[in-house]
Amino acid sequence: EIDILEAWGQNTHTADFFYHRAQGSRVASQAQVDVTAWHTYALDWTPDGLTWYVDGRALLVTPDPPHEPMYLVISLAVDGGPIDQPLPSSGALDVAQVQISAPRPSPSS
Repeated sequence: EIDILEAWGQNTHTADFFYHRAQGSRVASQAQVDVTAWHTYALDWTPDGLTWYVDGRALLVTPDPPHEPMYLVISLAVDGGPIDQPLPSSGALDVAQVQISAPRPSPSS
């Protein structure tokens, strides 16, 4: 599983990014981002690795890309994490665009 964005409950100024590897370990990072504001979240998945971006700024890089199918997740976690509201709770994510691009060819030597 690759979490392009994971935001937790009432913590509206922190964004988490995860790569859950098939063997059980994970790569993670956290950034101070106002998740209530408009942002561009991106993941660049290449043969050389994974790079997460917020508003064009690289926030997490790992040179260990998955070699098996993965789920891509954008999550507003309302259960299973540190929230300040009783369930049922709700959240909303306004998505303007999702873009999936074919791999770029490597530059020729």
